[in-house]
Amino acid sequence: MTVVEGHLADRIRADHLRGYTDLVPSQQAALSAVLRHAGPSGRHDYAIEGTVREGDRWRIRVTGRLAGLSVFEAEVHAHRSPPLRLTCRGLSAASAVSYEVVSLHVG
Repeated sequence: MTVVEGHLADRIRADHLRGYTDLVPSQQAALSAVLRHAGPSGRHDYAIEGTVREGDRWRIRVTGRLAGLSVFEAEVHAHRSPPLRLTCRGLSAASAVSYEVVSLHVG
């Protein structure tokens, strides 16, 4: 199945997912980690059930909505890059924030 065929069949793969616009970046990172672990899924097969922020760390609970899908607990950390020129037209250096899933537990 090609990437486009999979997407049209609602089988989204983590390696082709940048994130869903209705989720904040830390939740996007957690859901992407779930898809990398569990395999392709439909857009609404998993739901964010809880998000707790502690400084630059988040604990995010992701729950499968369909029978047979698991519950996951993800720990996500935010990191700032050193100041860089982030765009071609950027006149000055700025920092970007990236989100890294440091642990993923199946519950």
